[in-house]
Amino acid sequence: MPNSSGAEEPDQARLSIAYNRSIYLMLGVPFVSLSALGFMVYRHLRVRAAWEQHLLARTRALPPGDQPLSAIPGDRACSHLSPDDAS
Repeated sequence: MPNSSGAEEPDQARLSIAYNRSIYLMLGVPFVSLSALGFMVYRHLRVRAAWEQHLLARTRALPPGDQPLSAIPGDRACSHLSPDDAS
């Protein structure tokens, strides 16, 4: 009988190691996922702020009397020429 109870000791050690690894995995995956999501939001907000600063500087740099161009290419209310522009 002692031989059969001694055979389970390596299985007990492997089982405890498996439990430890699964706990680390359950703690690590949400942490890494939320960190990656937070970094992507931070980067998006930083790029957006830089783009808004660029647009603000661009509209301030226009000489008086000039019309500011649209920030987005092709962003027009009507892309067809008016009768005044056609002549």
